[in-house]
Amino acid sequence: MKKLRNFLKFDSNAFLKDKTLMYLEGKIQDDDHFKGAKITTLIIDDRTDYGDDSISNQYEKLSIKVPNANEDYLRQFKRNEEVRVIDVSEGKVWGDYGNNLTITGKLIKINKGQ
Repeated sequence: MKKLRNFLKFDSNAFLKDKTLMYLEGKIQDDDHFKGAKITTLIIDDRTDYGDDSISNQYEKLSIKVPNANEDYLRQFKRNEEVRVIDVSEGKVWGDYGNNLTITGKLIKINKGQ
């Protein structure tokens, strides 16, 4: 069957719930496919229960797309700074093996104690 992934819904909030993310880099994209910032984060801690203790996404990169973001938006983030994804509008699993993920939302900085 074709286009089965069109009917899968990814629960981004549940996926992100027990993870700590670190900002790596961000770039502005402005083309026919997307206008905004594409941000690369790193999962530095993963306490998610996958039902198998040998499974973890720690140290995996995670792409965040922030629609309509500009250079000023990106300047607020520094490399290796802890961040959190908020206002998630979409989580898209992609790739030949369904092992890539892009989340559309916003990023905020996390201050110690938050």
